[in-house]
Amino acid sequence: MTRRPLDAIDERLLALMSRNARESTTNLAKRVGLSRPAVHDRIRRLERDGFIHGYTAITSFPPSRSTLRAQVLVALEPRYQERILEAMAGLGEVRRLMTVSGEYDLVAEVAVQDSGELDRLLTRIGKIPGIARTVTLVILTASLDRDRPPAGR
Repeated sequence: MTRRPLDAIDERLLALMSRNARESTTNLAKRVGLSRPAVHDRIRRLERDGFIHGYTAITSFPPSRSTLRAQVLVALEPRYQERILEAMAGLGEVRRLMTVSGEYDLVAEVAVQDSGELDRLLTRIGKIPGIARTVTLVILTASLDRDRPPAGR
């Protein structure tokens, strides 16, 4: 994969698509001042060159299923990092998994139905070989989330 420099139009396309990946090529073309085929070619090139890694849907968790969210801070033995990442990625309740610097090595954002399910999940996480310790922070409210699109989008 070759990383070429982005021009202003590529940067504008990436910004527009990061806000709404479902916007039509025709609308994108109008917004950047190019023809639809030219925008289509640019998008394919951005994909090929590794600037666009995929398209996804950001969903809200249905209240009936995942009403409790928490962040689990994980300290691990470095030699087990790959296996721990794989094991935690295999847990459906883990919604985000981030490596971090500092006292802890990973932060896992989890979504569960209730405190009993959280307790069972933490027990499973604690049994993964190489995990030294965890600290769990239950999320009470989300006052701001700039990474989620506004409701109704």
